[in-house]
Amino acid sequence: MQKITALVLISLTLTACSSPFVWKNRTAYENAEEYSDSEDLPKPEIPAAKPKVKTVSSSKNFVPPITDPAPPPQHVVGLNDQKQYSQAELSYSEAFAIQTRAEFLNASELWKLFLSRYPANPLASQATYNLGLSLYSLGNYTDSIKTLKPLFSDTSLGLLEVDLRLLYAENLIEEGRLLEALSISYEIFPDKDSEERVGITRVKSSFHISADQIPLFQVIRTHLLRARAYLGLFKLELTSQSLLAVENLLQNQGDKLKSLEFMRLKSFWGWRKLQFLSLNCSEQNPFPKDLSEEAFLAYVEHYYSCIEGAKKVFCTIHQNHFEAVEPLAVFTLKEMVLLPLKMKSNITKSVSTKKTKKEKQVYESEMNTLIDKKVSEYSLKFKNLDECGVENLYE
Repeated sequence: MQKITALVLISLTLTACSSPFVWKNRTAYENAEEYSDSEDLPKPEIPAAKPKVKTVSSSKNFVPPITDPAPPPQHVVGLNDQKQYSQAELSYSEAFAIQTRAEFLNASELWKLFLSRYPANPLASQATYNLGLSLYSLGNYTDSIKTLKPLFSDTSLGLLEVDLRLLYAENLIEEGRLLEALSISYEIFPDKDSEERVGITRVKSSFHISADQIPLFQVIRTHLLRARAYLGLFKLELTSQSLLAVENLLQNQGDKLKSLEFMRLKSFWGWRKLQFLSLNCSEQNPFPKDLSEEAFLAYVEHYYSCIEGAKKVFCTIHQNHFEAVEPLAVFTLKEMVLLPLKMKSNITKSVSTKKTKKEKQVYESEMNTLIDKKVSEYSLKFKNLDECGVENLYE
């Protein structure tokens, strides 16, 4: 069981961590609803929605942030040097527009330039946050952490203080600092029972936002972040609780969210749910020690019954059309469905118990054929999902 759990954990870790890819126009698409009526801001290009399933060939994919950059203001009130600050606002808007087009390298350079020119500008804190977000999106997690850390003492951020901590925690997770990330999430809103079960002792923080002031979107994001960290710590019960909290909030209060916010959160919930099912079902159904035909058939029946719910979960992701998450969900589902193929490596151990060379050869050939056949049969049921009209989901 430990070996199978390790295989699944390695797969989840690769899926959840770095080697970033850039998905095009993510933020532009999601911010279109909010900024389409503004005449003063540069208009990002809005791509047409493409709800087709995209597959990926590698698990090393960038985990997109759930947050967006801090937008530029319409104007800044009460400034002494109006000309200077007008130029600063234009520079800010330019960098913001480039970031919303997912041109993160160019955006990061513009944010650095902005901060070097206007270090005392009222927009400097927001620019620093956006620089940290750009660096995260480039996979530069260490630099992002260094950039964001000084903002923790900034009392002028308002609700951006919540986004700051969540983005900081996402960087920590990418670097494997899961307990630190959880500690940050508990600063946002405490959970004494979970903190004790994980073994975290928090120091008094400088967080200035009370729990009842935190918008629903950020509350759900915090639960999703905890689910991701719990999963990495193999705390499956706590993972399940966090995912259930997200599901209940979306079901009962989802109408309070913007449509794009709801789609984004629902997609992330689905992906984390798939990862949870993968790890939980592999733990509940370890590979049989004695790999007989009877033992294998019993195993696959129980295992695929356990992951049956993954079909509905993936359809939820697909129907929400969030292209940044769907390819990652496809990979997670494929890895989950094809996991029993790894059992073929156990054939050699079992074959050593056979008495003759011929018996060993026959046993090995028959078991390989049986494993391939049964996995292929079950795989077709997940590869073609009639529930949401998906065909040939993966190779």
